[in-house]
Amino acid sequence: MSRDSVAIFMTLIIITSTTPLSNADTHGIPHDTDPYNGYAELIIHDELLPNSNITATWTLNISISEFLGSSELAHPGIGIRQQIDQYLGNNDGNLNQSEVDVFSTYLLNRPWNNSELAGCCILDHEAFEASNVTIIPRPPAPGPIDDLNGTWGWTEIVDLAGQTDGRTNRLIDVPRVGGLIEEVPLTISLPTPYEYRYSAMQDVIDGVPNQFTINRSAVPVASDIRISVGTNMPPNIVANRLGSSTQIALDRSTTYEVNCVDSHLDDTDITWTFSNNDSVVLTSDQPFVSITPSEYDYSHGDVLSAVVQCADHFGSTSQWFENIVIDGVSPTWEASFTAQSTNNGEITIDTSDGIIEIGSEDILEINISALDESGLDTTIEITSDRTSEWRHVDWNQMFVQSRFPQGDNVSNMYIDIEDRHQSKPPTTYTLHLMVADDAGNSVHQDWVILVLDGAGPTILPD
Repeated sequence: MSRDSVAIFMTLIIITSTTPLSNADTHGIPHDTDPYNGYAELIIHDELLPNSNITATWTLNISISEFLGSSELAHPGIGIRQQIDQYLGNNDGNLNQSEVDVFSTYLLNRPWNNSELAGCCILDHEAFEASNVTIIPRPPAPGPIDDLNGTWGWTEIVDLAGQTDGRTNRLIDVPRVGGLIEEVPLTISLPTPYEYRYSAMQDVIDGVPNQFTINRSAVPVASDIRISVGTNMPPNIVANRLGSSTQIALDRSTTYEVNCVDSHLDDTDITWTFSNNDSVVLTSDQPFVSITPSEYDYSHGDVLSAVVQCADHFGSTSQWFENIVIDGVSPTWEASFTAQSTNNGEITIDTSDGIIEIGSEDILEINISALDESGLDTTIEITSDRTSEWRHVDWNQMFVQSRFPQGDNVSNMYIDIEDRHQSKPPTTYTLHLMVADDAGNSVHQDWVILVLDGAGPTILPD
């Protein structure tokens, strides 16, 4: 090695302690050329207990296109081969072995006495201490400087030692300052049973809870990427049956739902199990599941057992269950109808033929009572097409009064005299009854309300 080369090399050793190894600007590289390839990995070996000594291993394997130069040498945009020839060699347009060896020594002396400055990581606000640093350089091959089809780079393996603080959860900070090694993905492996908890930069993190990869190059600003890790905990489970009834119907579909909540890296597994007297009749792995008991040989009075389990990446589970009685008997009801007439007083209406006859001036009184064998409340609802808003709802017992007019097209003082004496179709309305029990079993009944002309003619003076 020449004296000039030695002097340049010593200068580079001083410079590399504070600056990146390469120019991260990929401008001018052909589109079919990958500027960077490789990976970085941090493996933590020990349990992350409070106030404990922690050992870890850092591995980096990176290859850089020869179109990219080193930012430690002038004009990195001219590419690494021309940089070495011009600033470490004899500038003859060709890389010889001596020049390549000078650059290899430069790579071998990459500073590694601080895990933060080296681009690796920080544990609980403190950098790891490094030992047993192994660096394997991969300089450009000798040859013409305009032959840019190759790569340069290096592999490094470093033993790390750190210290946790007194908190339960650990903080891992990963530097993002625009350095070269940030261009390759970094995978962090945690010892069992520790897991990723949270990061504000979660959009650039993927993988599984105890082994996840950070794509630092996707972060557009200079900022440490902070990650919270801790001991694995079972997933949170939120499950319920749609509806608020205390029983379910035998012949109606009942729907259950579950939401398993864990870190965004954990794809929890869902297992639904429905059974009758310890005999499993239905399983599902979906967040929503519906079951109609009669389709699985349940009977009135049987108990449906629903159990759902959420399991995380480590196999930790959380459960929710419900045992609910099946009601297969519909509610019963009775109804009576009375006309309150100005002329004739109270008249009980016979509805055996499904028709409720009422005078146009009368008030229709509706009395309905309902009962369910469970002893739980029943819902009574009646609707009519008298108007779109005509609807009454009550529980167990209902009393309603209402008039049902003939309508202007049947009897109206403004109708032509000729038309008044013409036969008109009768005015009718529909009345619909629905009675439902707590389980959702329901019965229905329909009547026709026939409105009779109950008003005499009106004499108008000339």
